This record gives sequence, structure tokens and C-alpha cells, in this order.
Amino acid sequence: MLKMQRHGSKGRMFYSNGDIYEGEWKLNKREGQGKMHIEAEKATIIGTFSNDQVVTGKLTDHVGNVFMCVNSDKDPGRFEKGLLCGRVSVKYANGDTFVGIYREGKKCGFGTHNY
Repeated sequence: MLKMQRHGSKGRMFYSNGDIYEGEWKLNKREGQGKMHIEAEKATIIGTFSNDQVVTGKLTDHVGNVFMCVNSDKDPGRFEKGLLCGRVSVKYANGDTFVGIYREGKKCGFGTHNY
């Protein structure tokens, strides 16, 4: 019996919890550029995936706030276990902006918030 695997191509996966992934695959794992809709949070992540996990990109939440990983020599923005870490730029739906450090998906330490 042959087992089908996604590899080296783009595809779409509909998960039983309502999540949807559309993007590149390698050996049945999300790998490369992709877009993930997270139904429970009504959020979308567009970014780079590696070994079935998002590593960098842009998250848009249910109210339109946009969280973007920022390239930085000291602490580059990234996702760790699905949570934002490092330098992050946020554009809030009301027009405010924030640039600073995140740890485990939350603001941590100093940053600049413009109203």
C-alpha cells in the first residue's frame, strides 16, 4: 500500500478545527512560503514555515491589528512555538504603532508606541 505525501509542491490543507493552510510542502510538512488561517483566533499568518512551524512573517488578528517580524542584528523577530518573539512591529487597527520586543507572544521590556 502506497502512502501519499505532499512534497515539493503547493497545496491546501483543511483541518478539522477549521484552520486552513495554503502554501508549500515538503515531506508532508509545511515548508517554505505559506498562509495559515487560525479559526479559533480568527487570525491569519503569512510567512515562512520550516518543519511544520511558522518561523517568520506577518500575523493579522481578528480586529485588523498587524504584527510583523522585524529583521534585527540583536534580536530578530520570529515565531517560536507559534508565538511572537524578538523585535516586532505592530500596526494597530486604530492607526497606532508599536516597535519593540516580544517574548512568548507578549510585549516584554521597552518599545516605542506612537499614538
